[in-house]
Amino acid sequence: MSPKKHIKASVFFLVSHEFRNLSTFKILYSTLVRSKLEYASVIWSPYSQKNNDILERIQKKYIRYLDYRITGIYPTYDHYTDLLNLYSMDSLASRRNHASLYFLYKIFNNIIDSSGFIHNFSINVPIPTTRPKHTFFKIPWSRTNALLNSPIVRMMRLYNEVSVNMDIFNQTQSEFLRGIQNH
Repeated sequence: MSPKKHIKASVFFLVSHEFRNLSTFKILYSTLVRSKLEYASVIWSPYSQKNNDILERIQKKYIRYLDYRITGIYPTYDHYTDLLNLYSMDSLASRRNHASLYFLYKIFNNIIDSSGFIHNFSINVPIPTTRPKHTFFKIPWSRTNALLNSPIVRMMRLYNEVSVNMDIFNQTQSEFLRGIQNH
């Protein structure tokens, strides 16, 4: 973490020392810390596990502190997913995926003006085969991780993973968002 971000995270712990209410902690974290971690995540979302772990470590530190402030006992072992469920939160990786899918929905439903880059999405036209693939987007072949994990290709890949249960064209915005949350 850069010194500037470290100072901001430290400010969070200093400011939150006075509070005991769960919703206050969540609001403070969402506004002071998580908003910085998720800024423009549709574009820069990390694809290496190392970079993903660096971001998750920040939320892990927060949620352990939150548990300490609520229960009075600092967790001695790593039970991050249990704490996420307990406090009704999602991992940062999951939130980035949801944001990418929602951005894709906005593109294809003309909520965002995408006339300059919508031609980069390759829709799969199925051909009759004995083993059909149920993919909506055709993922381009790539020699590098840079192309494979570029924002547009990542959004297409994510949608292909959930397209069995969701329809980007025939669902309302609220139905689509519920489908993302259930995925």
